[in-house]
Amino acid sequence: ATWPYDTPAKATPSFGDAIANAAERVEIAAGEYDVAETGTMADPASGDEFMLVVDSPVEVAGAGPAQTKFVLDGAHAAICIANAGATVSGLEVCGAGRTDASFSGSSVRVNSGIASNIVVNGGAAWGSAVFVGPNALFTCGVITNLTRYSNKPCNPVTLSCGTLSDTVIAGCTGRTCGGVQNLSPTVTTHAQIVRSKIVGNKATNGTGGLHSEFVLDVTDTDIIGNDSTAGNGGSAVAAKSTTLTNCRIIGNRIYGIGGALGCYAWSFVTAVNVLVADNVSGGTGTRTGACRGVEISGDCAATFRNCTVTGNMTTRALNAGVSVGAGENVKTFVNCLFWGNSGTNGVGSANFSVTPPTGKQSTPVIQNCCWPEATRGENGNTPDDPKFRTVKRYRYYPSP
Repeated sequence: ATWPYDTPAKATPSFGDAIANAAERVEIAAGEYDVAETGTMADPASGDEFMLVVDSPVEVAGAGPAQTKFVLDGAHAAICIANAGATVSGLEVCGAGRTDASFSGSSVRVNSGIASNIVVNGGAAWGSAVFVGPNALFTCGVITNLTRYSNKPCNPVTLSCGTLSDTVIAGCTGRTCGGVQNLSPTVTTHAQIVRSKIVGNKATNGTGGLHSEFVLDVTDTDIIGNDSTAGNGGSAVAAKSTTLTNCRIIGNRIYGIGGALGCYAWSFVTAVNVLVADNVSGGTGTRTGACRGVEISGDCAATFRNCTVTGNMTTRALNAGVSVGAGENVKTFVNCLFWGNSGTNGVGSANFSVTPPTGKQSTPVIQNCCWPEATRGENGNTPDDPKFRTVKRYRYYPSP
């Protein structure tokens, strides 16, 4: 290796040397890299060891995810981005990450800066494989085929007030969450998911697709074909302080009590132009109870505008469409369609069910909505069949 490292012949084999001496850009050649070859570097914030740590404002570029691969060995972590001006792109991370239940980001940890065009493929983790922190961005990536160690908590992707955009999370398995979990206990800014697909993931004891514990904005995102196999709970989307805009929650399967979209206690949920369709809840478990397309807790403050809930089915209990609990927080529904939801053998025919309020509990505001049991003309509501026409699969439009 000869400084300056500006030609392949003079390239350094040390990532640390390259990043420490780079003015703007570091290129990683095509090939497979393991920890025996790269050694490790320390995350300056936590001291955790990674194969690559980028803690200065430089661009690190591989030859592309199919050409430049980091191969994990089950004992180490791969990439940490720890500078707001840093970008890492054009890489693939495969293999099992650190077997540490509290470790976040064993494949990619973005404390700050940008991860772009990175594929995380296969392997297992105890904590999370991808971690995106405050003011950080994971974009144009693919996260797929991640599994979990038996009976250990694992969430393939953890957001902590970061942004996930233009990314596919598919075919992953977690314990408490199969796809993306938003955990942001120490910061107040919004986490964001934009133009992404959360598809075909599975939770063995929780939320199949997306679980949000703190403030989250989800826009132009599909949550499709995820499974929640929990015997006494679970949902495709568990929402707290969440805004969903132009999203589709379709074709998910929920075993046990729960809903495709669960809006839970002491949360604030807003859904605008959201389709909840063709989800199945109830499964074959021993529990019975409320299995719904949308479940809104009595203590949740919820607003639904221009939403459609249709084609959902429960195999176990009543109210396959929307079930609204009674509580003091106001629930508002404007210009929504609740139609064509059903249960096995005619059970669960209610498309829209509201628990009558008592005492100080608020009365839901329902305007210009359509469901079979609606009182015609009351607040502009109608029981008339919208007569859906399906232009493409999972796209529902009322007939003109």
